[in-house]
Amino acid sequence: MERLLVINSFGPMASTLVAGLAEKFGYSNIPLRKLRLNKYISGDLSLDSGVMQNRLRENLEAHAKPTKSGGVSVIERDNQAPVRLVDIDRVRDRLHRMQSTRYREISELFSDCHETYSDAVIYKTPVHTPGWHIELCVDFHNFDPARLYDGYRRHFPQVHFIHLHRSFRDWINSLASQAMHQSRLKRRIKFFPPARYRDFQRYEHATSRVPGLHLGFDEMFDTPIEAFAERLASYLGLPVPDVDFRQESYDMYGKLRPYDVAFKRFDDGRSYLQPGTLDRLEAAVESGRIARFPMNLGLWADYVRDMSRYRRTIGEPGK
Repeated sequence: MERLLVINSFGPMASTLVAGLAEKFGYSNIPLRKLRLNKYISGDLSLDSGVMQNRLRENLEAHAKPTKSGGVSVIERDNQAPVRLVDIDRVRDRLHRMQSTRYREISELFSDCHETYSDAVIYKTPVHTPGWHIELCVDFHNFDPARLYDGYRRHFPQVHFIHLHRSFRDWINSLASQAMHQSRLKRRIKFFPPARYRDFQRYEHATSRVPGLHLGFDEMFDTPIEAFAERLASYLGLPVPDVDFRQESYDMYGKLRPYDVAFKRFDDGRSYLQPGTLDRLEAAVESGRIARFPMNLGLWADYVRDMSRYRRTIGEPGK
């Protein structure tokens, strides 16, 4: 029977870490995203729209060229040498057939896309139970959560949900680090903390309304890997894999990393945003004034100051 594992996250919440561990249970873990699955589930896209097939082709074409992908953070990703993830020639004929195939179910189309991408992978030897796939979902909060949850259960034979959570303080600090490392100044200064909090709040509200396994960021790193695997096994109704988890490598969205790297916090303890900035953000949240003028403008100015300071420390003044 087909199985789908939906991992919900928004921003830096270690979703690829959970996917890397889920792969040990037999799920296919590949760097294939943005197939617009939620739009199909919600009815915004019809089964014969061809959008998912086109997104598969675009992913394959992009990953057939040397690209920077995966790792424990965006910073690690940007600092690595580009590599090819797939050989698209392996699946060209199948891609062509998929364009004219009349699919009867969303699950059938989704599984076909994942199996096709998996057969093209060259950065590792994929091993998974056919029909067992992972959806790394980052836009769950953009839909009606109850209807979307029911839609998944209606269209997939067996589906499990994992909802990831992180404290706002740590989350905004990590998210800001990604903005600070943007190569273009325009993209760096567009980061607006009050708007990001609004998105964070929407995500937390949406995921709180549907069943599933809720995992906190800290517990993923603080819990011994063996106990973490047992908890995942219990939720999925599967046996714990007979492997030494500490000797395994983990696929972090196209980059294989050893256990001691994958399960090590990368950005916690690094103050990309200064402690005073983080304190003011938390105080603004608690007071309910984070979105109000001039508080919101002042918080953005705090970020711009911290971003400029950080860019100077790494020897890259604003361009």
